[in-house]
Amino acid sequence: MFRKIVRTLIVTMCLHFTASAQVISPFVNHLTMADGLLDGVNYYITRDSKGFVWISSLNGLNRYDGNEVRQYTAGNGSDEVKGQYVQSKMFEDEKGNLYFTTYAGGINCYQRATDTFEAWPLPDSGDIPVTGYHAFHLGKDKQLWVLVN
Repeated sequence: MFRKIVRTLIVTMCLHFTASAQVISPFVNHLTMADGLLDGVNYYITRDSKGFVWISSLNGLNRYDGNEVRQYTAGNGSDEVKGQYVQSKMFEDEKGNLYFTTYAGGINCYQRATDTFEAWPLPDSGDIPVTGYHAFHLGKDKQLWVLVN
């Protein structure tokens, strides 16, 4: 009986050390403008609940699905990012919409259901658009916090 217990312990220990010695290599995919990115300079990256990787740009926003990059350029159309230079982190609300800020474009919201963008410029007291947002956060109480120069 004692020999059986010792043998079981030895086999268990050998299996544990063998399994823990295996190295898992992470998969890294390097994307460049040749792969479809709008720019070579990208400061903010986030992954949403649907598995898309969103990459900021000086000229809009990129969405990567693991195979190809979709570009959302800056412009005034409903399918375009309002304002150039995404300059904040991005976050997702409970509906899957993505929020971020752009220089002079205000707060942008990617509406997932319609694949469109909506924007809310932040004017100062003289109705001049405020630029230079540095922090952006949606609190648990659904209050939106923006730090402006």
